[in-house]
This record gives sequence, C-alpha cells and structure tokens, in this order.
Amino acid sequence: MDSELRCTKRTIYSYWYVICFILLATPSFAADEWTKADITREAVFVGLQLIDWQQTKYIANHDEFTELNPILGKYPTTSEVDRYFAITTLGHIAVTHVLPKKYRPYWQYTWIGIQGFTVTRNFIIGVRFNW
Repeated sequence: MDSELRCTKRTIYSYWYVICFILLATPSFAADEWTKADITREAVFVGLQLIDWQQTKYIANHDEFTELNPILGKYPTTSEVDRYFAITTLGHIAVTHVLPKKYRPYWQYTWIGIQGFTVTRNFIIGVRFNW
C-alpha cells in the first residue's frame, strides 16, 4: 500500500513539474498576441473539454460503458481521467499560445470539432455528467 501511495505521489509530482514547465516556458515562446477570437475559440474548446472530462468520469464509474480513448484504456480510474484531462487541457492552451496567429484557428477549430463530436456521441449513447 505504501509503495502504491509513493508511486502515486511521485507520478503527481512528475506531472506538476511538466505542467509548471509548460506554463513557465511558453510565454518566452509566444508567437503572437491572442485576439478576442482566439480567446473565444479557446474558451469553447475548454468548455467542451470540461464536459468530456465529466462524461469520461461517468464512464469510469459505470461498467456498462467503455472508454474509446486508447491512452486511457477501456476502464480508466477517475484519478487517471483527472490526470489525463488536466494535462491535455493545459497542453492545448500551451500549444495554442505558441502557435502563430495564422495557424491558431485551424488548431482550435479542429479540436473544437473533435470535442464537439465526442461530447455529442457520448450523450447520444447515454453517457451523462459525473457532477
């Protein structure tokens, strides 16, 4: 039990180091300032990401569903779901930040489309929120 706890703490600290590096390093690599449109698109993505996050936690707590994301596996734990979505949300923001203004909309609209499809599909098959 102690080794599992230490491994979990070590993993959490490792993720925090990566997140802090991304957040501290990206301002120095920023390509262009954000426009209001960039901010709006990123807010839409993050909103959809939060919905997907809660739906995925619902999947993790209900055996009648399986997760399709190969990174998470078919039956992720809620802590694995939380870790994955925290990292991917921050990673998306970091990538958006360093992209030149010319390419940001393509990146953001692509991921808004993917997240929109995923959230809609989950809802259609009966996946709800885990609030």
